[in-house]
Amino acid sequence: MGEKRSNAMTRRQTLSMMGGIAAGVPLLASCTGSGDPDGSSGGSGALKWWDHKNGVWIEPTLERVMSANPDLTIEREEYPASELVSALQLGHRSDQMPDVHTAHPSLGPISVLVEEGWFQPLGDHVDLAGTAVADRLVEGVHIFDGKVYSFPLDDGRTHEQTPWVVTDRLPMDVDPEDARSWDGFRTVAREITKDNVYAIAFAAKGPNFLDLKLQQLASAAGATHVGGIDYTTGEYVFDSQPFLDAMEFILALHSDGAFHPSLGSMGPEDAAQRWAAGEAHIHWHGP
Repeated sequence: MGEKRSNAMTRRQTLSMMGGIAAGVPLLASCTGSGDPDGSSGGSGALKWWDHKNGVWIEPTLERVMSANPDLTIEREEYPASELVSALQLGHRSDQMPDVHTAHPSLGPISVLVEEGWFQPLGDHVDLAGTAVADRLVEGVHIFDGKVYSFPLDDGRTHEQTPWVVTDRLPMDVDPEDARSWDGFRTVAREITKDNVYAIAFAAKGPNFLDLKLQQLASAAGATHVGGIDYTTGEYVFDSQPFLDAMEFILALHSDGAFHPSLGSMGPEDAAQRWAAGEAHIHWHGP
C-alpha cells in the first residue's frame, strides 16, 4: 500500500497512532508478527495487516493514517475468509504472523486463541478512553483477564442480508415493496423458483455460514443479543422470539424449494458465481 519507507517505527508507536486515528478498525495484535511489540514493525519497517473485510472503507482509513504519519507504512492483504484462516494457521505455525489481523470464527473461540498466545493485549499501545467504542468492550469478547485485546469493528446489531437481484433476468415483474416483509419475500421467492432456476443462493458451507445467516436474520427481527448470548448475563438466548422467527423463516424457504440444491457446499465466492451464472435469481449476502 504505497511506497516503502526506511525509517521504521516501533509497533508500540504505530498502534498508538492507529488507536487515536482509526478507532473503528479492529485491532488484534499478533504475538508473532515481528517479535517484540517495542521492536520495529516488520522487517521492512511496514506494519503488516491482514483481513477478510471489503476494502472500500478500510483502505481510505489506512491511507488517512499513513498520510497523517509520514513515517508509517501499512501493507494490507485482503483474503477470502477461508484463505485467511489457512494463511493465519500457517503463519502461526511458522512464526510469520501479520502484525494486525481479523479473527474469523473458523479459527476457534477468541478466548482459546488468547490462551494459546496468538495475541498480545493492546492496553499499552492504544488508549480507547473517550472513544466511541469505550463503552462497548465486553469481558470474554474484547477483554481477557482485565486486559483489552481488541475492540468491535461492527455494530452489535446488523441488518446486512441484502437480496441482490438482476431485475431484467427475473421470470416475472416483482415490486420490491412486495418483498419487504418476510412473508412477502417468501411469496416472491416461491413464485420465481421455476424453469430450473432457484430463487436463492447464499454461502451455507459449514455451520459458521448458516449460523451467521440465522443471527443476522434474528437481528433484523429485533434480537438485541446477536451471537445468541446475552453477554451481560452469559445466558444463551437462542430460544428468544427473534431467533425462533428467523429459524422458522429459513425452514419455510427450504420447504418451499427456494434454495439452490447445492447450498450446503457453497462458500461466498461459489454462491456469487452461481448467482451470476443464472442458477439463482437472488444472491443473499452482505451489503
